[in-house]
Amino acid sequence: MISVDFVVAILEFQCATRIFPPPVAAVECAVPVIARVPRPFLSYVHKLKIGLSLFLLAVMKRHESAVARPLAGLAETSFGIFFVHAYCLRAVWAGAERLGIDLEGRGALTWLLLTVAIAAVSFGVVRVTQRLFGSRSRMLIGS
Repeated sequence: MISVDFVVAILEFQCATRIFPPPVAAVECAVPVIARVPRPFLSYVHKLKIGLSLFLLAVMKRHESAVARPLAGLAETSFGIFFVHAYCLRAVWAGAERLGIDLEGRGALTWLLLTVAIAAVSFGVVRVTQRLFGSRSRMLIGS
């Protein structure tokens, strides 16, 4: 019987020697990384992602007119949010350290609230930068 480690070793060799054409190599080189993830975790995460994706698609399809405008605004600023969120995250982390709040080991609700707060602050920073600098904001934050 062929073990997972044997398959991983073959795929790593093929990726290292570039036997596959580039599009296939991208998929094949990801397999060894995924193969090392414990199976229960992998299946659990994928089931959650699939379920959440289907739920969000159903909600967006049903409420398309109400969801379209906010998503359009988010889409316009998404590239800037990508660059700005790291600074907002670092500022929140430094502020928590200064106040003596330990953010590590907190519950899922804390992380969810922090994620929403940092995304909202990043969105606000991008919008303010766009208003202040107009078309030149692309040079500063990429959006």
